[in-house]
Amino acid sequence: MTAVYDNGSVFEPELLNLSDADVLRSFSQAVQSVVAVSLYSSHLTLPAVPQALMKAYGNVISVAVETNTRFERSQKFLDYLANPDAFKAAAPTATASAPAAPGGKKPEKAPEPEKPESDEDMGLGLFD
Repeated sequence: MTAVYDNGSVFEPELLNLSDADVLRSFSQAVQSVVAVSLYSSHLTLPAVPQALMKAYGNVISVAVETNTRFERSQKFLDYLANPDAFKAAAPTATASAPAAPGGKKPEKAPEPEKPESDEDMGLGLFD
């Protein structure tokens, strides 16, 4: 086949040789564009509903944190702001995953590089 003719349009065979992944990628990009235009123009469309709901949820949590209003979903955020040190134990640390040095000794820290001298000592301002 050299070309396909359909309703006055001529298509090359390479254009019609699409895989399912190509079609899904194009469809996904089109939906993302619709969502972006919808959110930017404040005209809600069906594909933009999940993002609009997430933004609204974030606004509700922000108001709850600012006014110290407690409800089931805001409790975790308020607890964290009240005592952030309590959550450090649950977070993985880099030292916990680092391999131990031979002999049971802790690895030495590398010396910090020297900071370059600042230009503030020159007495010249931006508009001098």
